[in-house]
Amino acid sequence: MAEFGLIQNKIKTAEKFTARASRQPNPKKKVILLGFQAVLDGSIAYERWCDPIPCQFDKDYSYLIHPTVPPCFPPATRESLEAALGATVSPARLALFSACYMGQAELVSFEHCILRTLFRRYTALTLGDKAAFRFQTEHVERLNAGIRATRLRTNKGWKRWVAGFSARERAKLSVVTPADILKTRTVIYKKGFPEEEILVMKALGLSDYDIHNLALLIQFGPPPEKESTFVDDVEDVIAINELDKSFTCTCATPIHLAH
Repeated sequence: MAEFGLIQNKIKTAEKFTARASRQPNPKKKVILLGFQAVLDGSIAYERWCDPIPCQFDKDYSYLIHPTVPPCFPPATRESLEAALGATVSPARLALFSACYMGQAELVSFEHCILRTLFRRYTALTLGDKAAFRFQTEHVERLNAGIRATRLRTNKGWKRWVAGFSARERAKLSVVTPADILKTRTVIYKKGFPEEEILVMKALGLSDYDIHNLALLIQFGPPPEKESTFVDDVEDVIAINELDKSFTCTCATPIHLAH
């Protein structure tokens, strides 16, 4: 289970991307904002699932599940990155950003796979399938090793990307303000997430129930403190990755109530 402070940091950072996306009327210019928001919200949902929750039966317990970023996940485009930054970007800066951005999406795919694999391991144990239990247990270990390696690789890339901006460049970037975030929080409270954001979250495996709970959870997020640039927000992602060193997930034996 993630520490409460880590989940709060994910909420705070996800809100910034959502607020930026809400200010952008051109769908093509906000695809990476939708992607970032969905990745962070997905991670929040999977962390909360591992609180721990009751184990679930999975009919596919004899098969392995592998982390895969869905093809419909919004790619990093030059147009959307320039819109997020409020500045032009070079091909090299875009390429490095794209690699890190997809690495961040891969992390939430790992989290989903670890959770589903725990369900499959539990199912194999309950049904007495020793072979399936053994290879699901081994798979959990491989997934945990994979998420650690992916997080380390992604964060190294993010640090290089952020370091490429001079202080002068950063001073000229567009900002999102606390007022923007509070306005977005109010809209989500009244209407829920925009449909375009919901589609990306569902692509990462979130259910309607998860998305509804996230809309409620955001209302309890920390109050926005100050304006920030897109590079500042990426630094927040780096800090989250530094704290989120492992995805510790367990599920408890279901409680069967007497009738």
